[in-house]
Amino acid sequence: MKYLKIDGSFIRNLCADPTDQHHRAFDGGVGIGLNKDVVAEFVPDWETAALLLTFGVNYVQGYGIGEPLPVASVFARKAA
Repeated sequence: MKYLKIDGSFIRNLCADPTDQHHRAFDGGVGIGLNKDVVAEFVPDWETAALLLTFGVNYVQGYGIGEPLPVASVFARKAA
């Protein structure tokens, strides 16, 4: 599957900016229309993640959700 990724600069102030909210809802619709999963980066908190979910965003990334992991630890988890 291909992904549509939303740059973090469009996410940081999402909860406070109605214009950004309309644009992100559009992004979610485009992803659905193109049969692509939508990824939002730099998600600062769970409130923003919940809002993105309502817009059709499938994946979130960011320190507000979880810290990045070293690649080796990802494989260690998979092996366990």
